[in-house]
Amino acid sequence: MWSSTRLPITRRHPGIRCGDTKPASFEVVPSGPRRAKGCGAGCKVIAETEPEGTGQRRPRADDEWAVFQVVPGGRVHAVHLKTETEYVVDDGKGWPEGVGAGGGPSVSNGKTFYGVTTWWGGLLIVRSLLTGEAKVVFSWDKSDGTGAITTSFAHPYVYWERVSPNALHRFDLRDGSLKSIPGGGCIIIEGASNGLATCAGEGFVDLIDFDNGTTTKLGSSKFEDIAGSISPDGKTAAWIDTRDPGQNGAVTTYLDPSGGEVYIRDLVSGNDTRVTWDSPTNPIIKSFPRLVDGRLAWQSWAGIPTQLPADHFIWELPAPVWFSTNGTKPAALTDPLRPVAFPQPISSGVVGTLSLANDAGFLDTYLVHIAAGRSRRRLGRVGRDTQACRCHVGERVGPALARTVPKLVREESGRIPVVVAERSTELLPDIESSARRSSLRAALRSSNWHRQQSSR
Repeated sequence: MWSSTRLPITRRHPGIRCGDTKPASFEVVPSGPRRAKGCGAGCKVIAETEPEGTGQRRPRADDEWAVFQVVPGGRVHAVHLKTETEYVVDDGKGWPEGVGAGGGPSVSNGKTFYGVTTWWGGLLIVRSLLTGEAKVVFSWDKSDGTGAITTSFAHPYVYWERVSPNALHRFDLRDGSLKSIPGGGCIIIEGASNGLATCAGEGFVDLIDFDNGTTTKLGSSKFEDIAGSISPDGKTAAWIDTRDPGQNGAVTTYLDPSGGEVYIRDLVSGNDTRVTWDSPTNPIIKSFPRLVDGRLAWQSWAGIPTQLPADHFIWELPAPVWFSTNGTKPAALTDPLRPVAFPQPISSGVVGTLSLANDAGFLDTYLVHIAAGRSRRRLGRVGRDTQACRCHVGERVGPALARTVPKLVREESGRIPVVVAERSTELLPDIESSARRSSLRAALRSSNWHRQQSSR
């Protein structure tokens, strides 16, 4: 439902017409000793910078790009996989009173989605990795709760979780509409191009239907679902199911892990398929299944002789990657086994993080690409949305590009927030000019970038 209130066009500047872009001018990170680090046959370190390695802020990748967050300092980096070039996409300093960028960046269709932290609150940004064009899709004041805990991007939708108030959000880049649903606690949030999403937390995986306003358990059993996610096309989902007990009847849980099997669900038919069959004779802990275009990857502690922690930390620890393509028999991705964290399947293998000893003998985290010999096929190039923004014919905008910003009108219906979005073109001065940052901040604070309460 659209609000009838039209947002005013508050600033106009000569220079570029709506839809024009400027070339990307990202800083290139030169190769150094980290890129030269060996990680075994078929494995290659693809970034000179150490990535953040937690579940909510894990690196993301598709067939063209890998994006990741750098801490401390708060920066978003991207690696173009074909040229193996690493770029600094955003450090947050170019935004008004910005102090850093991150928020668990995600990638889709040649663009990245991430957060920027400022002294007064923050922003959520979609930026083209080809042109450098950036658009703000959401902003907040500190008094209005926190920013994005983690993000997901499946064109044309971007997804994120906020707390205080706890809610999951979906923004449509085509028309600027925003839908929200109560919930949270996501360690892993994944969204799909059909508008569905999954939220995986401590012992649960929920399927989120923003259009119908529903949240349902992904698995069909009464037992816990762990570390699951929806596929980018929204047709299937994969998770670790705990319904199958071990030899003594013990059932694994998030807080007391002892096993678990990989299951996938056809979200159209509702049918579940069991992929791994270790229980009950030989229960093996598994984690982080990901299913992309028939390529299923997950972590498995099979064959690891070392003592494992018997607590919930194991779900985010590195482990060897197992792989199955279009239902083929599961097999380890590498031989010998190498423990990888958060493996993301792409057409040529997986992208993930690998812990290796540095020159001082301490473990560092490296962003790596590991080739899968059985999956060399490259996908066709994904079509790009060339529509940069919508505006009136002949309207001219400032040199910083027009940004699409939703006006959010919130109504309370019991405890369920109903969010109505109004799309407008907000014209802003050049953010790269430090002399203009104070005026930009004033424009942000006084314009419709911030949610407004309305009387019913």
